[in-house]
Amino acid sequence: MGKLKHSFDIWNSRIFLVIDQKSLPKVSELLAGTFHEIANQLKVVQLEELERLQVAMASVHQLEKELGLD
Repeated sequence: MGKLKHSFDIWNSRIFLVIDQKSLPKVSELLAGTFHEIANQLKVVQLEELERLQVAMASVHQLEKELGLD
């Protein structure tokens, strides 16, 4: 979290944190306390969501290939 905050402070970066379900309470605690400055800027992505995105994008790429759009 510290490196993400530093990145945001220095470069005004879009910041993302990919976590598993069991880490969500700890991240919520940190964003409510120590890292409250980036709470509105940080996009927390659960690992399951990222996996769904990967499957969906692979499907799109396969369809593009089949249609000769790649």
